[in-house]
Amino acid sequence: MKKYILIILSLTPFLIFAQKANEVSLKKGQVITANYTISMDADMGMGLVMKNATSSSSQIVVLEESGPQYLLSSTLKKINVAIEAMGQQQTFDSEKPTDQESELSKALAGNLNKPDSFRVDRINGTVISINSSPEKKEIGASANPLDGIMDMMGETNDDQTLSNAFFLIPAGKKVGDSWIDSVVTPKNRTVKTFTLQSIDKETAKVQMTGIIQVDTDQDIQGNTVHIIMNSALKEDISLDPKTGLVSTRVLTTDVTGQIDMMGQSINTSSKIKTSYDYSY
Repeated sequence: MKKYILIILSLTPFLIFAQKANEVSLKKGQVITANYTISMDADMGMGLVMKNATSSSSQIVVLEESGPQYLLSSTLKKINVAIEAMGQQQTFDSEKPTDQESELSKALAGNLNKPDSFRVDRINGTVISINSSPEKKEIGASANPLDGIMDMMGETNDDQTLSNAFFLIPAGKKVGDSWIDSVVTPKNRTVKTFTLQSIDKETAKVQMTGIIQVDTDQDIQGNTVHIIMNSALKEDISLDPKTGLVSTRVLTTDVTGQIDMMGQSINTSSKIKTSYDYSY
């Protein structure tokens, strides 16, 4: 059942978007604080209901400008997690000394205060990981099943935090204009429509609506599992149009799906709200 949870949540869609116009504008020494929250209610089928409420804060520092790219570091500073699943409740607050010996602490604490390095393309906002701190735990490497908990957090990983910090509006777009970003593969179909709702010198507001359809097979403990997921997305984005730096992103995701395994079909559903708040 835990494998079910990990597979389903690994398919939960979250937005990563980069446009081919304008440029990301950063300054050496600039510090960005990124606050992230996610709330999720998921019905995994067979009476399994999972709830997850997570918040975290990361510090992003611009280390240098290198031609068409910026070099940045990102450090997870604190995290607060509350999970209810399979009749069990687990909580972890990285700022509470009494939580440091919990099972969640063993899975999460090793990722705190360990800076990772990234490069950000100033033309399209693409984020590339350079290295991960060797002190951080490799998810899934331990026999402790809770070591996979970071995969269940959605977007708490640093590259997603960085990717969501940048958004570039295509050149020439005016209020009311829309554009589409789509990716189609044999197993996945993603279509996102962005609409410029307002813009002035300081702030632009963009709304995204979209769908993600997944039809794939996964191997779980030697069994082939057929997974179908359909997700409806809606996101509101506020940003500085001069720099491409996002101030807030709020994404709601409604997921319905079906898991076929060993002659059984399991219907699943989840509602997820993800928020990013950046200060510069």
